[in-house]
Amino acid sequence: MSAVGLLAGAPPWEAGRHEMPWFSRWLADATSYAPGLVRVVMDATVGSMRWVVRTNSFKVRIDRWLEAERKKEEEGKDEQASSLKQQDDKKLAEEIEEERLTTADRRERLLRLLFEPFAQGSTAAVQEAQLLTQPWGFRFDDV
Repeated sequence: MSAVGLLAGAPPWEAGRHEMPWFSRWLADATSYAPGLVRVVMDATVGSMRWVVRTNSFKVRIDRWLEAERKKEEEGKDEQASSLKQQDDKKLAEEIEEERLTTADRRERLLRLLFEPFAQGSTAAVQEAQLLTQPWGFRFDDV
């Protein structure tokens, strides 16, 4: 093996938990001793968040934020366009497609992106937390 890449690096739990945030320690204990409770709490939290973001008042806030971000991007593109003479055809096609999207479409994309990991519930998130917080049976130094 010539190289290793880490997507989300974390120290081994055997090194000690004193440097980790309290919520990481709590989640580790909860997934070890009461995974069913963690699933229920996560499902309720995600369900509540889905309900909140579907309310009209929240939709208006998200739309305002998305419009402000679009304006910032357009200002940045104007500055970049003066310095760049040619653009990739693929990049140009992506930008044109992005321009066609309405704010409502962009909002739906964002919400789909945020809630997709919980499309089938929180069981996978709890299992992942268990995998990341329990000893794996080998030392990283040995790899």
